[in-house]
Amino acid sequence: MQGRFTINTITNISRLAFCVASIFLIILATLLIVSGTIGLVSAFIVSLDDGREEIVQAISYVVIAVAVFDADFSHLRQFRVIL
Repeated sequence: MQGRFTINTITNISRLAFCVASIFLIILATLLIVSGTIGLVSAFIVSLDDGREEIVQAISYVVIAVAVFDADFSHLRQFRVIL
């Protein structure tokens, strides 16, 4: 049957799409942590008062990034994109 998608083909396509989207989100989460770290270091270089405000922002970045990592890896395992 030419031109028809089988269930296996659709499953593989959806796994690939989910894997690409998850990898993209993981890269963005990593960049968010790096950005928070750079902001924190640069704020402490300028003054201690700026560093205090930056600590709160950096912690929020890390919390968001960890949530993205956790959600992505659990979904990757659940949908058997990776073992």
